[in-house]
Amino acid sequence: MTYFKELSLITTALLFISMLLLSCAENEADISSSEPYVVDVYAAEYAFGMPSEIKSGWVTFRFDNKGKETHVAQIYHLEGDISFDEYRSILSAEPRQRVPHESVMGGPGLHTTGESSEITIKLEPGSYEILCGLVTEEGEPHAYRGMRKYFVVTDEVGAEQPPKPDMRIALDEYHLTIDGELQGGSQTVEIDGHHTDFDLHLVTLEGASTVDEAFDYFSDLRDPTRAKILGGVEEGHTSYLTLHITPGDYIWSSQEYGHFGMYEKFAISPEGKQILKGDASGDTEQIDVRVKENAIEAPGELFSGNKKVAFHTDDSQTHQLRFASLKEDFTREDYLKIMQDRQDGISNNDEWPFKGYLINVDPITADNSESFTLRLESGNYLLYCAEDDQEGVPHRLSGEMKSISVK
Repeated sequence: MTYFKELSLITTALLFISMLLLSCAENEADISSSEPYVVDVYAAEYAFGMPSEIKSGWVTFRFDNKGKETHVAQIYHLEGDISFDEYRSILSAEPRQRVPHESVMGGPGLHTTGESSEITIKLEPGSYEILCGLVTEEGEPHAYRGMRKYFVVTDEVGAEQPPKPDMRIALDEYHLTIDGELQGGSQTVEIDGHHTDFDLHLVTLEGASTVDEAFDYFSDLRDPTRAKILGGVEEGHTSYLTLHITPGDYIWSSQEYGHFGMYEKFAISPEGKQILKGDASGDTEQIDVRVKENAIEAPGELFSGNKKVAFHTDDSQTHQLRFASLKEDFTREDYLKIMQDRQDGISNNDEWPFKGYLINVDPITADNSESFTLRLESGNYLLYCAEDDQEGVPHRLSGEMKSISVK
């Protein structure tokens, strides 16, 4: 064998080895990038324990509620990526000051004492605040007692890919679209918030933890509560929730809009299979609402079920409607009195007639209309216009209000 042939064979062998090593390195890089980047966070009365600096990319917050109360961990990107000194200066001047937020990024949802889960969200480099938006039995926000923390997300990427989900849930106005089924054991759920203000939580229905208990707690976020909330994700973006599922009855529910039918019941059998128990299927009834000056035309009585509500107006004014669920002991007249008292400068801060959040309809004019689909449960509701006239008198005090009874 000549020298040149030997050299050629050696070169080919070296090239093959180099390519093999490069392929192995790429595979290792793929494996490395797919591994989760985990940040441990614990909650207690009234503080968070977590690093003050974390990596960017897909971050998995392993959240553990070590406190005696329910806690949540909402994550906000701070406006202008302010420094820690600037953040501390704002709170030193006024501990109850709201630090300017650029956007909500989601984060670990409501967790009953002793519950834990993993929530994965994507974070860009910058400065952030994590805070608990729940309130004490006396009505004071946990954040005002110090349950908020500044942290920095660096340029270094921790994980480039999110976890692989076992099922998916899309959060729409005002219902859940579920793709796939849960099984018993460790499960990861992809929750697509569509960049909206919707959240999602998992509540176990065992003993005193019932749907009604959950909705009562969701209405004011004040402990004590008998509702057992296993975890969830706050509003913002696409999130991944990982938790351990055992046989039993459950609901997926939005904290803000569960009482408007944005929830689904299901069960996990002893064999670990999902059984749907909801009543979201069925025909959707079309409801037309027409707003006129000093009046709202809409059905006064409805049967419970799925409704597509369309809002129109023919007059020259702009109307912004709100749809509210009345508490059991309140009526339309009670709300009108509260509004009139406020108009007259009489304080009635202890009175609020609505359950939890209201649905805010985008403004309508003669040139446009709005609609949404929701599931109405039995109860009493109020539909009113939130606009004021030129003299500052609310349209709702001039007749633009409609009571709706759902049976």
